[in-house]
Amino acid sequence: MSRVLTFSSSDDDGDDGDDGCSSESDVGAPVRVGGVGSSGARRVRTARVRAPDASESESDERRSAGVGGASVSEGSDATVVDGEVGRRARVGARTIHAVGRARQDAFERARDRRERAKATARRRIESLELELQVARDVEQRALVDNLAIMDEIRARLAARDDALFENAHAMRRARVEAETSARKATEALVMRAVVADAEAREAAEKARVEEEKRAREAAEAAKKKAELAEIEAKKKAEEDARAKAAEDEAKKKQAEADYVSGRVVGGEIPRVAAAAEALEQEKMLAETLAQARATVAEYQSHPSAKIERRKLTNAIVVHIQQIAATKEQINKKSRDILTLLVQLQEPQKTFALLSIAKKMLSQCDVQVAKLNRYAFALAE
Repeated sequence: MSRVLTFSSSDDDGDDGDDGCSSESDVGAPVRVGGVGSSGARRVRTARVRAPDASESESDERRSAGVGGASVSEGSDATVVDGEVGRRARVGARTIHAVGRARQDAFERARDRRERAKATARRRIESLELELQVARDVEQRALVDNLAIMDEIRARLAARDDALFENAHAMRRARVEAETSARKATEALVMRAVVADAEAREAAEKARVEEEKRAREAAEAAKKKAELAEIEAKKKAEEDARAKAAEDEAKKKQAEADYVSGRVVGGEIPRVAAAAEALEQEKMLAETLAQARATVAEYQSHPSAKIERRKLTNAIVVHIQQIAATKEQINKKSRDILTLLVQLQEPQKTFALLSIAKKMLSQCDVQVAKLNRYAFALAE
């Protein structure tokens, strides 16, 4: 016959998966034979321990007591009870021994688990410390590498700054040298120009003096020659005048005689005589016309001024053609033409004057031939 003994202990950590587990706090906990865990605030876990079976002698005693109980006297009941109590005491002792051994085993297992947990925790801590050390080493190496990179970058930047500084100094020195060379070259050119100008002025002064001298000599020679020519011309003019006066006197007398006698003398058609002042004015006007034509020659031949010349010519033609034989119209057209001339600059003004003169002459040839009265308007 075997019995199952159950011992219970409180479990604060809530781990109810270990039967027979115990710790140092489980020593002295109540033992329940065939009992169950308590239902209090603290959780109770139980462990079952199988009690040792009864011995063969005890079985024989129980069988003999059961079979031969009828032949035994009632006086032997006390002996049987004492034997049963002893047996139960022995069983209880074995049970307590088994419970103690179980509790000791549970305590050993709990201690082993704690040791394993502590070892695991130590290994975990060592692993974490190792990882932390590795991370620190990596971070330190990264920091060292970064510092080295920063030092290298700083050195490169310093070298570049030094190179830029040297380049700037070299450029500044080159610019100063170039400016100095240019200034010296300019000063040399200025000095040469001053010397050349002085030499040119001196040569020009000498040439001017020589030219003035030659001009004075030529003027004196021309003056003498002119005086001689004038004397000769005066003599010849006086002789011609006397001869012409004698001839005119003779012709006058002959004409008077012919007029008196009523005869018409045939011969050449007499030419229109012009006064000396008129001839001089004609010469001056011809020179003025030549100068005006020379002034507008370049403007008149330039291709880019063709459109402008055409506009001026058309405006002048319109004004000339609108001249009529009334004083009011003549005054109006005169003002229009003067306004047009005032607005122009040289050489356009000279070109306009020449165009007006040319159109006036052409209008005289065309319009006067058609209508004689038109001549008075143009003349006005």
